[in-house]
Amino acid sequence: MKSAIQLVILAACLSPLSAVAAAASDQAVPARTVHFADLDLTNAEGAGALYGRIREAAKQVCEPGDPSNLHQLAFSQRCTEAAIGRAINDVNAPLLSSYYLSRNKPAITIAGR
Repeated sequence: MKSAIQLVILAACLSPLSAVAAAASDQAVPARTVHFADLDLTNAEGAGALYGRIREAAKQVCEPGDPSNLHQLAFSQRCTEAAIGRAINDVNAPLLSSYYLSRNKPAITIAGR
């Protein structure tokens, strides 16, 4: 089992202007490594602790440049949610996935007539 994951914000998640700027200057894509070898992911306490670490790392990676700019703030929130979802998927631990889903209820659309 893995003992660390890396949250990476891919170019698809970057705003168009920042993606162009990053490509032009050969900057590295923002990333954070989250270690979890010390956690037992077969219990709720371990899953909750890892979720907290992932969430904090995602917030750091997706931090808006200007928190007073509503567009940047909205982008930051979407970026954080996407990074958390990818990290949860990458870890592939059933209890962690359940913990995540219990806090982030997906929208369910019911088809109408």
